[in-house]
Amino acid sequence: MPVQMAGGTAMFAGPGLNGRRHGLWAIMRCRSPDHRNGYPHASADTLPPIALVLTGAGPRGLDNLTGKVRDLTEEFWKPESAWRPYDFADRIPILTVRLDQLQQHGPQAPIWLRYGSEDLQTLTDALANRDYLQRTRARLAAQAQTAKAAEAEKERQENEARRCPTCNRTPDQYENNWDASNGTTKCGLCIAEEEAQELREAESRPRCTTCETGLLENSLLEHDPEAVECWKCYQKREFSGRPPLRRPEPKKKRRFFG
Repeated sequence: MPVQMAGGTAMFAGPGLNGRRHGLWAIMRCRSPDHRNGYPHASADTLPPIALVLTGAGPRGLDNLTGKVRDLTEEFWKPESAWRPYDFADRIPILTVRLDQLQQHGPQAPIWLRYGSEDLQTLTDALANRDYLQRTRARLAAQAQTAKAAEAEKERQENEARRCPTCNRTPDQYENNWDASNGTTKCGLCIAEEEAQELREAESRPRCTTCETGLLENSLLEHDPEAVECWKCYQKREFSGRPPLRRPEPKKKRRFFG
């Protein structure tokens, strides 16, 4: 049915439309139960498509008219949520075409513009929304790739900030993450290696000559380089007033003169 609009005439073509009402009300009416039931391919979540055949102005004027109608009807054809870009439940497919293109190329030519798409398509592709679906998939894939790259870069920066200052390893180089350094202190593996080295050095030190079990610790040897007892025996002897045991001085070699 033809409808007079600013800049041209739009002919609404769709099942169930009649001449009692016109304009955007015809699009809104497509949500009514009676109109949904009159659409032979309707399902619980399907609304019948509407084709707008535009005439009465030049190509530029009709393109402007198409944009105005698209903006005015956005709430009817656009997915309700940006988080569900493929959810067209209770949405109305709206297609537009110029009458001169329709007369020149026929209805099966790629002359149809579906609101939400950018390129002209065949009627079949426009009804299937292939252009929108392809662009949306590509956009979401690109967004996912960008998010993945950003996450990888963030993880790389965090790993760099947590390099062990001793061995220079990053957290992703450890079998157990709790061994990793925080970037300012030694990692768990370096600490464990130092403790093992200290144990090896301790086991290689001479034993206390008194108890025969204690070790001559570095702190004791720094205090008394000639000590031969462990700290415990050394202090016990010191507290009792007895002189500490020390290494015997090496005997001087006697020289014989002929």
